[in-house]
Amino acid sequence: GIVRIFNAEPAVVETTATFLRIAAAGYILLGFQAVTMNSLSGAGDNVPSMITNIVTVWFISMPLAFFLPRITDLGVYGVRWGMVAGVIVPAVVLTIYFKTGRWKRKNV
Repeated sequence: GIVRIFNAEPAVVETTATFLRIAAAGYILLGFQAVTMNSLSGAGDNVPSMITNIVTVWFISMPLAFFLPRITDLGVYGVRWGMVAGVIVPAVVLTIYFKTGRWKRKNV
């Protein structure tokens, strides 16, 4: 695969392949997060996206990416799972907020 262009060592190729598979799980929901966040922004309702992103990055994604490799057997993959959590949480929270329709009350 592509990894072999940069490093052909089997352990590196296997680690990278697993890392990319984990990343793919998050990328599915990244689309929901981006569309919902930009829809809210376009409607003039930026605060929920801002709060969700601040909370997610500082209190979910970064702590999980730091601690999962240290307190579980996930090793380096814990970093990526922490990053995936940082995509899942805002995707779910912003989708729920979007469905409430509160953003429709904003004047643009």
